[in-house]
Amino acid sequence: MPVRPPLPAREPEAPSPARGEAAASDPRRPTPVRQGMETDRDDAVEASAAQATFSRGAESWIARVEGRGGSGGARDSGTPLLFLSFSPAEDPGSPRFEALCVARRLADLTEAHLLDALRGAVPYQSDWQRKGLFSETHRGGSRK
Repeated sequence: MPVRPPLPAREPEAPSPARGEAAASDPRRPTPVRQGMETDRDDAVEASAAQATFSRGAESWIARVEGRGGSGGARDSGTPLLFLSFSPAEDPGSPRFEALCVARRLADLTEAHLLDALRGAVPYQSDWQRKGLFSETHRGGSRK
């Protein structure tokens, strides 16, 4: 039986990156779910102090972010929503109107967007003035 010649020596391979590093370095890989769920600290700071001042005619108004949410189903990424309150600049602690806006952050809204939101806003209701979602539902326990 003939003897094979020896194979040439191979250069040592670089160690493979850890799982998280591989995902970050390979643009073809999707973003890990946990990374997508992490909140950005800048967003948390922006949410706690988010307000914008704008003018409507001779009046100055302050728009504040009261809450965030989204709409959409499991098949799409959803639409980001901001719940805004509007206060006159002379009395910033007393909101007069409220509105929902399509935006991820208050900084994404221009003055024109804020004016449109104020035009379509409804009178502000505090938490104790709001009805429950199904407050008119009969609580008797049986259907008739």
